[in-house]
Amino acid sequence: MAERVRDVYASALFDAAASDEERQELLVQLRELDSLLGNMPDYMRLMATPAVSKEEKRGLLEGAFAGQVHPKLLNLLKVLVNNGRFPYYSSIAEQYGQLLDEHQGILAVTAVTAMPLSEETAHRLEEKLRTETGRDVRLTVEVDPSVLGGILLRYGGREIDGTVRARLDGMRQRILSSAIH
Repeated sequence: MAERVRDVYASALFDAAASDEERQELLVQLRELDSLLGNMPDYMRLMATPAVSKEEKRGLLEGAFAGQVHPKLLNLLKVLVNNGRFPYYSSIAEQYGQLLDEHQGILAVTAVTAMPLSEETAHRLEEKLRTETGRDVRLTVEVDPSVLGGILLRYGGREIDGTVRARLDGMRQRILSSAIH
Protein backbone atom coordinates (compact mmCIF):
# COMPACT_ATOMS: atom_id res chain seq x y z
CA MET A 1 0.00 0.00 0.00
CA ALA A 2 2.84 2.42 0.83
CA GLU A 3 4.21 2.13 -2.71
CA ARG A 4 0.80 2.77 -4.22
CA VAL A 5 0.29 5.86 -2.05
CA ARG A 6 3.77 7.10 -2.96
CA ASP A 7 3.25 6.51 -6.67
CA VAL A 8 -0.22 8.10 -6.84
CA TYR A 9 0.74 11.34 -5.09
CA ALA A 10 4.12 11.71 -6.82
CA SER A 11 2.51 11.14 -10.22
CA ALA A 12 -0.29 13.60 -9.48
CA LEU A 13 2.18 16.34 -8.56
CA PHE A 14 4.37 15.52 -11.55
CA ASP A 15 1.39 15.68 -13.91
CA ALA A 16 0.17 18.95 -12.35
CA ALA A 17 3.42 20.71 -13.26
CA ALA A 18 2.99 22.81 -16.39
CA SER A 19 6.59 22.65 -17.63
CA ASP A 20 9.94 20.99 -17.12
CA GLU A 21 11.16 24.13 -15.35
CA GLU A 22 8.27 23.93 -12.91
CA ARG A 23 8.93 20.21 -12.36
CA GLN A 24 12.56 20.98 -11.56
CA GLU A 25 11.58 23.79 -9.18
CA LEU A 26 9.16 21.47 -7.41
CA LEU A 27 11.85 18.82 -7.06
CA VAL A 28 14.25 21.26 -5.44
CA GLN A 29 11.59 22.38 -2.99
CA LEU A 30 10.40 18.82 -2.31
CA ARG A 31 13.95 17.82 -1.37
CA GLU A 32 14.58 20.93 0.74
CA LEU A 33 11.33 20.40 2.62
CA ASP A 34 12.07 16.69 3.03
CA SER A 35 15.40 17.57 4.61
CA LEU A 36 13.76 20.14 6.86
CA LEU A 37 10.99 17.78 7.97
CA GLY A 38 13.52 15.02 8.54
CA ASN A 39 15.08 17.25 11.19
CA MET A 40 11.71 17.97 12.80
CA PRO A 41 10.29 14.68 14.11
CA ASP A 42 7.94 16.49 16.50
CA TYR A 43 6.39 18.41 13.60
CA MET A 44 5.97 15.17 11.64
CA ARG A 45 4.24 13.53 14.62
CA LEU A 46 2.00 16.58 15.01
CA MET A 47 0.96 16.40 11.35
CA ALA A 48 0.23 12.69 11.65
CA THR A 49 -1.67 12.66 14.95
CA PRO A 50 -5.46 12.38 14.87
CA ALA A 51 -5.60 14.50 18.07
CA VAL A 52 -5.13 17.63 15.93
CA SER A 53 -7.92 18.39 13.47
CA LYS A 54 -7.28 18.45 9.75
CA GLU A 55 -8.35 22.09 9.70
CA GLU A 56 -5.75 22.98 12.34
CA LYS A 57 -3.07 21.07 10.44
CA ARG A 58 -3.93 22.88 7.19
CA GLY A 59 -3.68 26.16 9.11
CA LEU A 60 -0.25 25.18 10.41
CA LEU A 61 0.89 24.36 6.89
CA GLU A 62 -0.52 27.60 5.55
CA GLY A 63 1.18 29.61 8.28
CA ALA A 64 4.54 27.91 7.85
CA PHE A 65 4.76 27.49 4.10
CA ALA A 66 2.43 29.92 2.27
CA GLY A 67 4.61 32.18 0.15
CA GLN A 68 7.65 30.04 1.03
CA VAL A 69 7.02 27.06 -1.23
CA HIS A 70 5.44 26.57 -4.64
CA PRO A 71 1.63 26.71 -4.38
CA LYS A 72 1.36 23.21 -5.90
CA LEU A 73 3.66 21.86 -3.19
CA LEU A 74 1.60 23.55 -0.48
CA ASN A 75 -1.51 22.06 -2.05
CA LEU A 76 0.10 18.60 -1.98
CA LEU A 77 0.86 19.02 1.72
CA LYS A 78 -2.75 19.96 2.42
CA VAL A 79 -4.06 17.00 0.42
CA LEU A 80 -1.72 14.68 2.33
CA VAL A 81 -3.10 16.05 5.61
CA ASN A 82 -6.71 15.74 4.40
CA ASN A 83 -6.18 12.11 3.42
CA GLY A 84 -4.08 11.09 6.41
CA ARG A 85 -1.04 10.52 4.20
CA PHE A 86 1.41 13.08 5.60
CA PRO A 87 3.79 10.37 6.92
CA TYR A 88 4.39 9.33 3.29
CA TYR A 89 5.83 12.72 2.34
CA SER A 90 9.47 11.60 2.20
CA SER A 91 8.80 8.61 -0.05
CA ILE A 92 6.58 10.77 -2.29
CA ALA A 93 9.40 13.31 -2.66
CA GLU A 94 11.84 10.52 -3.55
CA GLN A 95 9.46 9.00 -6.10
CA TYR A 96 8.88 12.41 -7.67
CA GLY A 97 12.63 12.70 -8.22
CA GLN A 98 12.65 9.32 -9.91
CA LEU A 99 9.78 10.34 -12.17
CA LEU A 100 11.65 13.48 -13.20
CA ASP A 101 14.82 11.47 -13.87
CA GLU A 102 12.87 9.07 -16.09
CA HIS A 103 11.22 11.97 -17.90
CA GLN A 104 14.64 13.53 -18.57
CA GLY A 105 16.22 10.21 -19.60
CA ILE A 106 18.51 10.09 -16.57
CA LEU A 107 19.33 6.76 -14.99
CA ALA A 108 19.83 7.03 -11.24
CA VAL A 109 22.42 4.50 -10.11
CA THR A 110 23.41 3.67 -6.56
CA ALA A 111 26.83 2.09 -6.09
CA VAL A 112 27.45 0.42 -2.74
CA THR A 113 31.11 -0.08 -1.86
CA ALA A 114 33.13 -0.96 1.23
CA MET A 115 35.14 2.26 0.96
CA PRO A 116 34.47 5.63 -0.68
CA LEU A 117 35.26 5.79 -4.38
CA SER A 118 37.79 8.31 -5.60
CA GLU A 119 36.43 11.00 -7.91
CA GLU A 120 38.30 9.45 -10.81
CA THR A 121 36.89 5.96 -10.15
CA ALA A 122 33.35 7.32 -9.76
CA HIS A 123 33.73 9.22 -13.03
CA ARG A 124 35.00 6.10 -14.85
CA LEU A 125 32.08 4.09 -13.45
CA GLU A 126 29.60 6.75 -14.63
CA GLU A 127 31.16 6.72 -18.09
CA LYS A 128 31.02 2.92 -18.29
CA LEU A 129 27.37 2.88 -17.21
CA ARG A 130 26.55 5.68 -19.66
CA THR A 131 28.14 3.65 -22.48
CA GLU A 132 26.41 0.41 -21.48
CA THR A 133 22.95 1.90 -20.95
CA GLY A 134 22.99 4.68 -23.54
CA ARG A 135 21.57 7.07 -20.94
CA ASP A 136 22.84 9.91 -18.81
CA VAL A 137 23.75 8.62 -15.36
CA ARG A 138 23.41 10.16 -11.92
CA LEU A 139 25.67 8.16 -9.63
CA THR A 140 25.22 8.05 -5.86
CA VAL A 141 27.83 6.19 -3.84
CA GLU A 142 26.94 4.60 -0.52
CA VAL A 143 29.60 3.18 1.76
CA ASP A 144 28.78 -0.10 3.54
CA PRO A 145 31.79 -1.86 5.06
CA SER A 146 29.79 -5.12 5.29
CA VAL A 147 30.17 -5.65 1.51
CA LEU A 148 33.89 -6.21 2.24
CA GLY A 149 34.98 -5.24 -1.28
CA GLY A 150 33.75 -5.03 -4.85
CA ILE A 151 30.65 -3.10 -5.83
CA LEU A 152 26.88 -3.48 -5.74
CA LEU A 153 24.97 -1.51 -8.39
CA ARG A 154 21.27 -0.70 -8.16
CA TYR A 155 19.40 0.94 -11.02
CA GLY A 156 16.20 0.63 -12.98
CA GLY A 157 14.84 -2.02 -10.62
CA ARG A 158 17.96 -4.15 -11.16
CA GLU A 159 20.69 -5.15 -8.78
CA ILE A 160 24.11 -6.28 -9.95
CA ASP A 161 26.04 -7.69 -7.04
CA GLY A 162 29.78 -7.94 -7.58
CA THR A 163 30.70 -7.69 -3.91
CA VAL A 164 33.05 -9.91 -1.98
CA ARG A 165 30.21 -10.56 0.47
CA ALA A 166 28.03 -11.95 -2.37
CA ARG A 167 30.85 -14.17 -3.62
CA LEU A 168 31.49 -15.52 -0.12
CA ASP A 169 27.78 -16.17 0.38
CA GLY A 170 27.67 -18.00 -2.96
CA MET A 171 30.67 -20.15 -2.03
CA ARG A 172 29.07 -20.95 1.34
CA GLN A 173 25.86 -22.04 -0.40
CA ARG A 174 27.77 -24.26 -2.84
CA ILE A 175 29.72 -25.87 0.01
CA LEU A 176 26.56 -26.48 2.02
CA SER A 177 24.66 -27.91 -0.95
CA SER A 178 27.56 -30.22 -1.89
CA ALA A 179 27.84 -31.42 1.71
CA ILE A 180 24.15 -32.34 1.71
CA HIS A 181 24.40 -34.35 -1.51
